[in-house]
Amino acid sequence: MRIFVTKCVSFQQFGEILKNQQLPFFIIPGKVFICNSFKQLKTMRQPLNASGSAFVQANELAQSPADLAGSMLLLQTDFDQWMDERFELSSSQRTQIADMDPTFKATLAELIARELLAGRTIAFAKTGNTEKLRDKDVYIFSSTQQSYSFDSDSMRKDEGLQILITYR
Repeated sequence: MRIFVTKCVSFQQFGEILKNQQLPFFIIPGKVFICNSFKQLKTMRQPLNASGSAFVQANELAQSPADLAGSMLLLQTDFDQWMDERFELSSSQRTQIADMDPTFKATLAELIARELLAGRTIAFAKTGNTEKLRDKDVYIFSSTQQSYSFDSDSMRKDEGLQILITYR
């Protein structure tokens, strides 16, 4: 349940408001979600969209290492349950997840777990008109980028994961 949603004037101003409240909150660019308790924050199911994905990822990354490892184990062993516990899924979304190719589902779960266990977030997006029931494709982009700094004579390696759902 969302208790309060507001457009942020400034994070400093909003921080002053929350300073003495001791309520958990989560910020998505332009919005702040405040909950009654940390338990409520963790158990809020989110829409399966970019902001919902960001919210879920932030909650996962805020867990203790042991809790995160347990959550990622569930993700890899029961993808359907992990998704259902974290996202508000329609019956058709549940069916689509259940009917997903097992190899693709296992690969997706493994890549998501790898990113979150490494402390990295995943870019998630949907394109097209999602209001009409149409066919869709799920794309996974896993990337590794390397760069070299001449100033510091050092190599940098960045990894990332993007998930894109397109409707057609």
